[in-house]
Formats: sequence, C-alpha cells, structure tokens
Amino acid sequence: MVSSLLLSVALLTSAQTSTTHSASFDIPSGQEIRMDLSAGEYEIVGGAEGKVRVSWSGGGRHADNVKVRFKAESGRTKLETDDTKDVHVVIQVPSRSDLHIRLTAGELSVSGIEGNKDIGMTAGELRINVGDPENYRDVYSSVRIGEITAKPFNMKKEGFFRGIDYNGKGTYSLRATVGVGEVILAR
Repeated sequence: MVSSLLLSVALLTSAQTSTTHSASFDIPSGQEIRMDLSAGEYEIVGGAEGKVRVSWSGGGRHADNVKVRFKAESGRTKLETDDTKDVHVVIQVPSRSDLHIRLTAGELSVSGIEGNKDIGMTAGELRINVGDPENYRDVYSSVRIGEITAKPFNMKKEGFFRGIDYNGKGTYSLRATVGVGEVILAR
C-alpha cells in the first residue's frame, strides 16, 4: 500500500514539473523578423546579434508538443509556432530588429528591442516597452473592444473602436493592434 502511494505521488509530481526546451537559429544582421505565433503566452526580448533563440516551458507534456519552424530567405526571417497552449515562450531576437508579429490570442510582451514594430493580435494583452518615445516617427494603436494605455505618448483610450495616433521626429514606426483586449505602451 505504501509503495503504491509513493509511486502515485511520484507520478503526480513528475506530471506537474515544468519541462524546458529551446532552439536557436543564426540570422544575417538587418533582416526583418516575421513571426506567426499560435495562441499562448510570449515574451519577446532583445538578445545577441545574429541569433534568434526560442525557449519554452510548461507543466506536463504541453512543452513536448510545441512546434517551432524557422526559415530565412529574401532578406526576411520567419518564425512560426504551433501547439503552445499552457506553455510560456521566450523569444530572444537581436536588440536592433524590425518586427512583424501576428498572434491569435494570449499575452505578448515585447521589450529591449529598437526598431520598427508591426504587432497584431486577435484577443489578449499586448505590452510593448517602447524605450525612448523620441525614437518614433509615427505610432498607431487600436482596439475594437478594450483599452489602450500609452503613457510615454500621454494617451489613454478605452471602449469600442478606439485608437491613438502619434507623430514625432524619430526614425521608427510602431503599429500595435488588438481586436479584443488591451494594448499597453510603456517606457
């Protein structure tokens, strides 16, 4: 009886532990990085030049089912993910990168990256650390239903079909859209 109880506890504990996986890819500098991400929880952060590193962890077998596809061609790098339910994904890209990201639903945080950003989500929370707002030439953000908080640009909107526009003297453009949810532009 005691040995079967210990075996049950051991199996339950191993099923609840977090498994971490990773993959990395070399990329030529200066390429736009396009991402097509399945629903999940993502952090995209600045990292080493010339490399994209993806790591993911989750409880049970969820992390074992994640698929990451990568290809570089014609001056663009494309990263796709599938089966990221109940998994936390961290994607490191060169700290100076232009990003084009699409996420079906979930949470997405972007920080430590200087460059143009075009980020769209169907539903969820999108948080972007913009750094110095003076670096931006134009900023556009919208939600169909939800809230936009853009403290670095002194703007806040909420409700149905809301949007903000900002024009500055910087170099970069930022486009952040969420169908239903929240956009947070922070410093």
